[in-house]
Amino acid sequence: MNKKFKIKHIDSLGQGFSSLDDELIFIPRTLPSEEGLCEITAKKGRVQFGKLISLEKSSPERITPACPHYEDCSGCDYLHTQYENEMKFKQDALKDIFLRQHRFANIPDIKIHEGPYREGYRNRIQLHYDKKKKVIGFKSYDHSIVPVNQCLVPNDDIQTKLKELYENNSWLELVKKEKPKGHIELYFKDRELNININKYYAAEGFSQVNEAMNDKLHELLSDYFSKNKSEEIVDLFGGAGNITKNATSERILVVDSTDKKFIKLQNDKQEYYQINLYHRNSLADLKKLEFKTGQTLVLDPPRSGLKNIDSFTQEINPNSILYVSCNPQTLARDL
Repeated sequence: MNKKFKIKHIDSLGQGFSSLDDELIFIPRTLPSEEGLCEITAKKGRVQFGKLISLEKSSPERITPACPHYEDCSGCDYLHTQYENEMKFKQDALKDIFLRQHRFANIPDIKIHEGPYREGYRNRIQLHYDKKKKVIGFKSYDHSIVPVNQCLVPNDDIQTKLKELYENNSWLELVKKEKPKGHIELYFKDRELNININKYYAAEGFSQVNEAMNDKLHELLSDYFSKNKSEEIVDLFGGAGNITKNATSERILVVDSTDKKFIKLQNDKQEYYQINLYHRNSLADLKKLEFKTGQTLVLDPPRSGLKNIDSFTQEINPNSILYVSCNPQTLARDL
């Protein structure tokens, strides 16, 4: 079914929002003030989700995407506009989440830290494959697989490996003994390119996928830790200790679910403990670590956030909380 739309604003997922004729529709790859026709692809209650078919009115901020796969692949959301517009849309969406959706009385000014480049930054990608169809690539919005033998987003080494996988369908040999459908993950760890097949995402420990922005994060964190002295830090979802790498505390408890054999800590004050923080017994397991109360709690959860954050803060009783998030919706919910 096709519907007309008129985009009011961009949400936190990069989708344009239209409420024309009281119909609520989210449409990727659209910009504010644009009008046109979309195909309804899904519906959830009163909310509908569409795919752009044509534009009757185009935004002056629209550009031709640099990636030839952009219209089909769901990997990127803003390549149809300049990077500075992307930053502004994300800033506005974050304000909207805090003020309108979650009813915060007020929030501090939001400061944007731009990346040095828009392409060639990722140190990790996940490809999906189907042996029967002999296809490998990224997921489209309809969940089919889009072949992408040259992606603009990963770093040079991953791009080189990606091209190799496509040459003469060499990826088929990699999955010869694997199930008919699955995924291949290419990622850097300890400056080496690794390949995982049909393991859960970041099975050997998660690392920040944008190294340049991770360096910027470390700058901000170093400044924070220097101004907020704490004898002890409890670092939850800490991975290999990336967030507390530059902390000067006497004791840093790093907690994550990754097997200890994959963890290489980055600070001699860090201690690693393997606990699944989403398990019902996680708080009881955390108590056994005998941490001090009234110190600093660091959180860097996956996109799902930490719904029972109140239970953790009551147990740990920190003086301050440092929360690093990759999902503004769950960040606002938890705060």
